[in-house]
Amino acid sequence: MSRSSLLSLTDQELLSTLSGLVKKETVSTIEILRLLNEIARRGLYLKLGFSSLHDYCTRQLKYSGSSASRRVRSAQALRRFPEVSLLLESGEMNLSTLSLLSDILTDENHRELLEVRVAVPDGPKRGLNLGEEPQNPCKSLNLHNRCGSSAAPAEGRGLFGHGSQEMTLSKDAPSSPPCVHVETRVHIQFLASEGFMKKFEQARALISNRPGGSSYERVFEAMIDEFIERHSPEKKNERREERRARKASSQEASTTNINESPARNDSTQRANGGGGNAARPAPATALDESTQTDPARAPDENARHAPPRAPKTRRRISVNTPDEGSRHIPAAVRDKVFERDQGRCTYIGANGRRCAETRYLHIDHIVPFARGGMSTLGNMRLLCSAHNRVEAERVYGVEAMRRFRKRE
Repeated sequence: MSRSSLLSLTDQELLSTLSGLVKKETVSTIEILRLLNEIARRGLYLKLGFSSLHDYCTRQLKYSGSSASRRVRSAQALRRFPEVSLLLESGEMNLSTLSLLSDILTDENHRELLEVRVAVPDGPKRGLNLGEEPQNPCKSLNLHNRCGSSAAPAEGRGLFGHGSQEMTLSKDAPSSPPCVHVETRVHIQFLASEGFMKKFEQARALISNRPGGSSYERVFEAMIDEFIERHSPEKKNERREERRARKASSQEASTTNINESPARNDSTQRANGGGGNAARPAPATALDESTQTDPARAPDENARHAPPRAPKTRRRISVNTPDEGSRHIPAAVRDKVFERDQGRCTYIGANGRRCAETRYLHIDHIVPFARGGMSTLGNMRLLCSAHNRVEAERVYGVEAMRRFRKRE
C-alpha cells in the first residue's frame, strides 16, 4: 500500500485494515507450520542438501536463527497436539509461548499445561495466560523480562541478547498441578569480529561430537575450562606437585634397585658354588658354543651361523593401505579426510547444493565396509549425522535401517 493510499484512509479504515492483515498473518503462520511439518515428514530438506529443518529455514527461507527456531519448535508442538492451532488462531497463544512449551508438553500433561496461567503486561492470556493472581505459587511465572527472547534457538540462548531466565516445568504425575521452576541465567551480549566468529565456529565444530552438545554456552565453557586448566596458578601448582611426586617416586625406585643389585649378585654366586667378590663365568652350554662366532671364520660364515633375528613388529600406517578386514579407521586417515573435505559435510543435494554442516560429522565409507569397502583415503568422506542416515537408508533400505536402529 502506497503512502498516498494510506493518507486517504480514515482512522476507522486504517484500524480495520490492520486488524484484517493480522488475522491473515495468523492464518498464514499456522499454514506455514503445517507445511514445515510435511516437509520434515518427507525429508525434503535432506534431499536438497540441508542438514536440518532449522538449516533449511535459515538458508533457504531466509528466516533469522531465532525466527526459524520458533517456527520449527512450534511446528513440532502442532504436529503432536493439533488443538494448539485453535489457540494460535484465536490469538490466545503466540509462537514464542508455543515454542517455549514444545519440549515439555506430553500426552499426560499437555491439557493441564495449556491451562497454566502466568502474568503478561497486556492482560490475561490462555496457554501461558497472564495477569491473574494464581492460587498455587508453583503455577506462577512472570515472563515480562523474557519477551522476545523465550524462543531463541537453544544453541544461541545466552549470547547476542537472549534471555536471562530459563523456565522448566516438571513432568510429574498428571494429577498434581504442573510446577514451574526458574533458573537464574546471566545475560551476555557483545560485538565480535569476523575473525573471532570464524575461530569460534571452528571450535564449535570440533566440540560438536563430544558429550554435552555444541551450544554457545557449552563451547565457551569448554574453552574457559581449558584456559583455566593451562594457566591457573592453582592448577600449575598441582601439576608441579604431581611432577615432584613422580620424580621422587622414580628416584626412590632407582635407589632401591641399586641397593638390591649387590645382594642379588652375591646370592647368585653362592647358588653357583662360588664365593667372595670375584665372579666366575658360567660354563658354556651346547647352545652357547653353537651360537658363538669363530674369529677364524670368514665374516659371511659367521653371519650364516648367527642366531636368526626376531622380525620387527613396528608397523607404519598408510592412508592408502589399511589392514584388510578391519573396520578401524587410522587417525592419520581421519585427519586427512577432515583436511581434504575442509571439515564440512560432502553431501550434494538434488539441486546441486552441498550441505554446509560443519558439526556432528561422521567419517563414512563411500563403498560400505559391509560390502567390501576399505578404510582408505579414497573411500572415505565426511557426512553430517543426518545425511549419513540418508545414505545408509539409500544403500540398505529404510526398513533395514529402522530395524538396525531398534536393535541399538
